[in-house]
Amino acid sequence: MGNGMTLPRDYTEAWEIEVVILDICTEVCRRARKKGLMGSVVSVSVSGADFDHPTGFHRQVKLSDPTNITVDVCKIAKRIFHQHWDGQPVRRVGVSLSQLSDADTYQLSFFDDQEHKRAIDQVMDDIKDRFGDIAILRASSITAAGQAIDRASKIGGHYK
Repeated sequence: MGNGMTLPRDYTEAWEIEVVILDICTEVCRRARKKGLMGSVVSVSVSGADFDHPTGFHRQVKLSDPTNITVDVCKIAKRIFHQHWDGQPVRRVGVSLSQLSDADTYQLSFFDDQEHKRAIDQVMDDIKDRFGDIAILRASSITAAGQAIDRASKIGGHYK
């Protein structure tokens, strides 16, 4: 279960790409929660715009416990990005969850407040379901790098 997007311009700053990764992770995790699934593998793919000199990577990380919590998936995706990005301009970013399992069964932890994170994600999902995809956004999504507002006005990458 994944999502990717071609960016409207070359993104050269790490913070800009992190904002796009967060926007994509939000969508991927929301769809996973809607279907009652969690993923054990987080994959990130990044491509440059220059087809004559291709740049980018596709890497994945196996998690110790499956999750569909946005902040956890985003944290892993950002770590993958920073480990493998060569500093070249980015035009396409993708994030996916695989090795899916049922979200009803998960391991509780004394050291990490997973239930609080799940509750936040559930509230955000409920607001988006009731009032629309851009009814509630993270502050980073309204920066120049954010793509959530533009994506909300499209279907399959094309304007409605």
